[in-house]
Amino acid sequence: TDFRGFHFDGMNGNVTFRRCEINGFNAYGGKGTATFENCVFGNDESSYNGLNTYSNTVLKDCKFVYNSGKTNFIDMEGTGKTLSITNCTATLDGTETPVIDFVGGSQLANNTVILDGKTYASSQTSLSNALNNGATEVLLKDGNYTMPEPDLRGKGLTITGSKDVVIDATAVDARDQFVTGATLKFEGVTLNFGKVNYMGFANTASLMVFTITNTLTTKRITINQVKIRMIPLLRDSIFSA
Repeated sequence: TDFRGFHFDGMNGNVTFRRCEINGFNAYGGKGTATFENCVFGNDESSYNGLNTYSNTVLKDCKFVYNSGKTNFIDMEGTGKTLSITNCTATLDGTETPVIDFVGGSQLANNTVILDGKTYASSQTSLSNALNNGATEVLLKDGNYTMPEPDLRGKGLTITGSKDVVIDATAVDARDQFVTGATLKFEGVTLNFGKVNYMGFANTASLMVFTITNTLTTKRITINQVKIRMIPLLRDSIFSA
């Protein structure tokens, strides 16, 4: 089915679109969930192409075909909603582009984005919300963050950086209780610690896992694009080449 675009609100039930080609601007909202399966979005027929979501949304096996010079987006404008993206692709002027690069919206930090099973965080607020809500796998947008202190005792947490991600962990240097017994995995991020002798965040009874692919120096350990400054001896940690 070929759509020029659609707009509806007050959705009390669920709606599903399958194998549709949707060209242009779309906006919808309500209490239900809008599901798109095997759909194609954007075909240069409008000055802006994409989705304004005011409800829970599921995108599965979809393609976003965008062109520069247009306004291309997948925006979350409601609050307290979830956008789930699974096995979707995007191109910009024919070049493959991460679909997450088009996700935004004025209320993005007040919603939840799940990208291929990982909770996506693009701000300090959304990172804190993700961890406080029990997320176990988090994908961070490039930027600077401060490590929150949710109760991770005995739990597992993986934080992955999508591009250039810096996490400031100096504030948790001497307060390790919230990660006692946890399994912490960091990939593609820079972790900055303080210079104190006792660094609780890493020197705890938790398991920290890194994958070593690069060089080690006296003041900085570079581990698979994970950089740890002034790190003391780790206990119960795994480094694997």
